[in-house]
Amino acid sequence: MEWNERIIDFSVAHAKCSRAKRRDLWLELATNPSGCPRTIIGDFNVTLFGNERRGLSRFFLGAASEFGAMVDATSMIQIPSSGRKFTWSNNRRSGNVVAVLDRTFVNEDWLNSFDDCSQKILPRIASDHAPLLKLKSLKLAIKSWSRRAFPNLNREVDSVKIELEAVQSRIEEEGYSEHLFDLEAVAKTRFWKAIDNHENYGLKSLESDG
Repeated sequence: MEWNERIIDFSVAHAKCSRAKRRDLWLELATNPSGCPRTIIGDFNVTLFGNERRGLSRFFLGAASEFGAMVDATSMIQIPSSGRKFTWSNNRRSGNVVAVLDRTFVNEDWLNSFDDCSQKILPRIASDHAPLLKLKSLKLAIKSWSRRAFPNLNREVDSVKIELEAVQSRIEEEGYSEHLFDLEAVAKTRFWKAIDNHENYGLKSLESDG
């Protein structure tokens, strides 16, 4: 794509669950070098290190090694991350598993062009994956406009978001329990409704303004 009169390479990945089928993606990414700023973001469906998975499932060193070889071959760097550590959960009350499956990689040219690049892992709501936020400058502009346009709705969204983040932080620290599972389900529902109200009200407001 073109960005400020420059060509940048932006790849969105959704890797297969099968290790054998993931190799095709690793090969495609590794054998198509980019001569411009490049980023690869998405669900890679594999962890790099043993501490990136918690629960009953096992860490597979062979799969992690193949993933790491692709990252090395493309000379990609994982950008700094904030928020929750684990980006995916099987959302099971019994036999819960969480893992780091979603990442953002960039090359040196990308860092030279966007030196303040970082990602934030947002709370999981409807999906088993947590959203990744990467548009730092755009986020600040939208947040400022949104707070001016919809102050009451924004306060509601902020309040339930804090509640959901607190529950998910406890789950990361303490592990899953039935009590925390129920608290997270309630917080997700409240957050989803708050966002829905915000979006619907904002859309109606824009339509009424012509």
